[in-house]
Amino acid sequence: IKLKSVNYELRVRSKTFPSYLWTAKDIYRIAKELLIKELPINIRLMGIRVSTLKARGTEDESVMKYFTRLSPSTPLITTDDTLPFIKEELPTIECPVCNRQLQLDNLEFNKHVDECLSKMEVKAILKNDHYPSKKRLKRSHQKGKSILDYYK
Repeated sequence: IKLKSVNYELRVRSKTFPSYLWTAKDIYRIAKELLIKELPINIRLMGIRVSTLKARGTEDESVMKYFTRLSPSTPLITTDDTLPFIKEELPTIECPVCNRQLQLDNLEFNKHVDECLSKMEVKAILKNDHYPSKKRLKRSHQKGKSILDYYK
């Protein structure tokens, strides 16, 4: 297993077996044992890697069935018109920057907040560039003319 903690520490633990494992239950049991040995830990990400996979005659509980593609005969989208279409209601969230009420999913909300923060940053930079403080003006006049003096 590979564990990434909330403070970005990386831990990799593994276990090797002399024979093949056939079921997802076996893999789960072993991964759980390795994880319990590492507790307590606040996990950010966790992954389980298996190697040397071997096909087995029956695939009832075989791990390989999880790694195979769906057959083309399996429909990915149903065309049953009797199912009601349920539109997911998005929650109303207030933007902490512009205080607008928005109905967006998490990804769109994050984009909106990024745009608001970018706009605020640009405005702050422009404000500081176009309206220099009195201290800066005094310093610039003491040293001679500044470039701002030529654009009055």
